Amino acid sequence: MNPAYEKFRNYIDSLVQMGVVELFTDEKGEERVSVKVPLQSLLWQGLRLERTSAPRDASKIPGWIAGLLAKAAVKDKEPFFPEEDIRGIASVFRSLLCLTYNDDELSSSLKLLKATQGWRT
Repeated sequence: MNPAYEKFRNYIDSLVQMGVVELFTDEKGEERVSVKVPLQSLLWQGLRLERTSAPRDASKIPGWIAGLLAKAAVKDKEPFFPEEDIRGIASVFRSLLCLTYNDDELSSSLKLLKATQGWRT
């Protein structure tokens, strides 16, 4: 098996164990991933944790949002996750954003950010 695929799969498994995503089999018998927690809530947690503003360069927004989602997802377990693994989990979130919003990375990220602006704790 491809080592990069194996790592990606391990990150998905970690998110499954944390209850953030779930695996299911579609009608064609293919394994799929869906998000179990509201991404808006998770992003809001990430924004509160990091207290950073969005990058000015629009091309960096998807990575920034994915990083916030990853840090929020592992916040209670962060000492056990090296930075490389947090970046790997962020890459899973980048893919999930596109699937969730059925759009490209930037458009999906902006839709999530816009949806989060009205979110309240």
